Amino acid sequence: MSAKINLAKLAEETVQGQVESIDEALEGIEKRLSKYQELIEAKNKLLAARRALLGGNRVTGAGGNRMRLEDILDFLGSNPGASPGQIAERFGVAQTTVSSHLYRNKTRFINKDGRYWVRDPENGLDTADDIEEDD
Repeated sequence: MSAKINLAKLAEETVQGQVESIDEALEGIEKRLSKYQELIEAKNKLLAARRALLGGNRVTGAGGNRMRLEDILDFLGSNPGASPGQIAERFGVAQTTVSSHLYRNKTRFINKDGRYWVRDPENGLDTADDIEEDD
């Protein structure tokens, strides 16, 4: 029984030592980042002003941006063939956020070579074959 207790204690001490090492590394990173805090705050103010100018409907509780499906539909209506990166840049969100929307709503979009169009069967745009090739 004492062997099990010693192993459990050793495991606990090992984990605690690793946690302490991680905490030290995080503290060092925080110290190095502190000199950039002023820039981070300026960036956040500019992003907030941008959101306000765009109608303020993209603010999340975490201070980030929220992408709406309507945003993508409107953007692609004016910018057919845009990439997820271009959409993300326009709205100040992560490309993964845009890609997630595109994937969840894949029946509403046409993907051709990583570029997207809004599907519009009434106007002859229903598959990737309907998209004219770039010359």
